[in-house]
Amino acid sequence: MLAHFLALGDLIIGRVNAAMPGQFRLVAHAADLAGVKDSAQVTPGCHVLYVGSQPGAELRYSSSVVWQQDWLTVVVVRSAVAPKQLTGAVAQAGPLVGGLVRALAGWQPADGVEPLMPVAPGVAPLITEVGTLYIPLRWRALIKQWT
Repeated sequence: MLAHFLALGDLIIGRVNAAMPGQFRLVAHAADLAGVKDSAQVTPGCHVLYVGSQPGAELRYSSSVVWQQDWLTVVVVRSAVAPKQLTGAVAQAGPLVGGLVRALAGWQPADGVEPLMPVAPGVAPLITEVGTLYIPLRWRALIKQWT
């Protein structure tokens, strides 16, 4: 059971750190994608963002409705070799993205929460002028219970 309605973010961070030890210099919450400053980016990094919630199925478990929550994990890498070319950044990001998929797809974070399912991220990857590449992955969970 989740400790509170938004506890899934902390569980995702814990799972990434446990499943991929030492692969990211930073795994942390972010308020939104626009607030992540490119020049201050710690790479490789993984940002965890709450996307939103909505009531799920009309099923009832005890006194709570099932909620659908979406979260983004955004892999961030930087390539100084060829800043506006994807080759260096993609070579760095590929294994990290694959590791996230293995760590999170189908993972059940807590009792009362269905396993995470990957869904379309709703936002495209981005490469900046300084060669920082952002790769978003979106995850959906059905939450039956929280305290």
